[in-house]
Amino acid sequence: MSRTSGISLTVGDALDVELPDGRFDGVFVSHFLEHLATPSHVALLLRRLRAAMSTGGSIAVLGPNFRYCAPEYFDCADHILALSHVSVAEHLHAAGFEVTTILPRFLPFSFRGVLPPSPLLTNAYLHLPLAWRVLGKQLLVIARAG
Repeated sequence: MSRTSGISLTVGDALDVELPDGRFDGVFVSHFLEHLATPSHVALLLRRLRAAMSTGGSIAVLGPNFRYCAPEYFDCADHILALSHVSVAEHLHAAGFEVTTILPRFLPFSFRGVLPPSPLLTNAYLHLPLAWRVLGKQLLVIARAG
């Protein structure tokens, strides 16, 4: 672990790197769980993250929701596990978290498309939850460390 200006950086395998107990108030897991080899690895990772979090801290999990993007899910060669908002919430609960928010349809599967990338369009999309129900294929699950 190295420290620079009060920021620490830990590099290693997420399933066995040393993490300090109760250190983190928040954790963001983005597009990672579906790359793990087995559901047991997901469970192990989330238990390890829970141990590294302070009581009351928050975890947010973002990733593709197999329920809504099944036809293209495995087009990504490194997607191994098919996860939905239900399975992610169950994993979080089993790891000692209290699930507070489940958004089954949050972001599109990809921002690649006919329209050019645009901060204006992205901002508009994020402010129109009705659009999430039509275009959303990624889940967002938020939980609190109990």
